[in-house]
Amino acid sequence: RLFRDQQKIFFNLFVQNPWSALAFFLASVFALSLHEFGHASLPDDSSEAKRLGRKPLTKIDEVKADIVYRPLIPSMIEKGVLEGTKDQWAVASLGSALQDLRSHPAGDPYYHTAVYSLNDCLEREVVRFENDKLTITDTEAYYEVLKNAALELIQLYENPSTTETKATHWIRERCQPNEKLAQVETFLKEQAAST
Repeated sequence: RLFRDQQKIFFNLFVQNPWSALAFFLASVFALSLHEFGHASLPDDSSEAKRLGRKPLTKIDEVKADIVYRPLIPSMIEKGVLEGTKDQWAVASLGSALQDLRSHPAGDPYYHTAVYSLNDCLEREVVRFENDKLTITDTEAYYEVLKNAALELIQLYENPSTTETKATHWIRERCQPNEKLAQVETFLKEQAAST
């Protein structure tokens, strides 16, 4: 319902063949697995992670786990690791973030994960929200925005001057909804309340 071309985009991947239910299940499991593998990049006991401080690390680690795999999706498709197209996985990725935004309260680590992956996409208009619908306007640019977000987060970890105070400030600055995302969030929560 939420995406303008959702049926058209997902028809080829999930409906056209007899394995549609299995394909859908495997896509969601694969994305969850990639998220969990993301935790292993810069683990909690690394010197980089320890600089962040325990409380900010809990939130930032979830953001990291979710953002680091998303820009890798196109190369996984090209190498045959993932079935489907970049467009299909972009919509799936966007849908996953929107589900976290809708399902988790502000302040929850998964809420911050959603906000971080969505803010820049909306701000740079690679995702637009118009007439109660979301559209990915440029799939390549969508993945580029996610790549830049992943690099920014890795740089936060790797910067030797990062402290718990700086990490807390980063969360306040980068993991709060911007104006465009606040409109999407309001819409999603109103839809949830009416169903």
